[in-house]
Amino acid sequence: MRYAELLKEIRKELDIPTPEIRAKQALRCTYKWSLFRDVVDWKDKTVLDIGCCEGYSTAEALEMGAKSALGVDRDFRYIQTAVELQKRIGAENLGFILSPWEQFEANRKFDIVLCLGFIHHILAENYEEQFERVCALSTDTVVMELRVNTNSALELQVWEKRGGGGNKLTKASYGWLRDKFNKLGFGIVHQAFVAKGEREVWVAKRK
Repeated sequence: MRYAELLKEIRKELDIPTPEIRAKQALRCTYKWSLFRDVVDWKDKTVLDIGCCEGYSTAEALEMGAKSALGVDRDFRYIQTAVELQKRIGAENLGFILSPWEQFEANRKFDIVLCLGFIHHILAENYEEQFERVCALSTDTVVMELRVNTNSALELQVWEKRGGGGNKLTKASYGWLRDKFNKLGFGIVHQAFVAKGEREVWVAKRK
């Protein structure tokens, strides 16, 4: 929790807009982290955190024994906060890049890839391609937060978030997800609810 408190201080010092929204998002980050922290083998692993927000999970991965961790996010304010976090804790093996996922070019693979609060924002017609791209960057473990479609036979379902101003999200069925992970050479080792009936965290490990 020390990173959560440190990020709170940094937000205040940087005068980040809408601090109440950022505080709510930070609470979600700490909760989501608790859902998979102890089921992943972090020791001496390299970590890529896609959609890293303020870098909470990225920094925590190092705390759990990761060799290095890199966070990527398209939001300047998030990366500004994350870079300040890196400076405060003085971790040379912790880095952050400001980039949209679509434009991010990885020059190597990572043992562990985190993809939290991101993949469901990809349009259905691009979902499979980007899902495969995320998995291809991992040599060992993928952790994804997913919107899971439990009420329809549709493999991929477009869903408009209530009050989201037309923001369309993509839900994938259990069958589609299990089949896709299996075809990509991963086995599911852990599932946990983030919000029941809405979002889940899945941990998949290469076979």
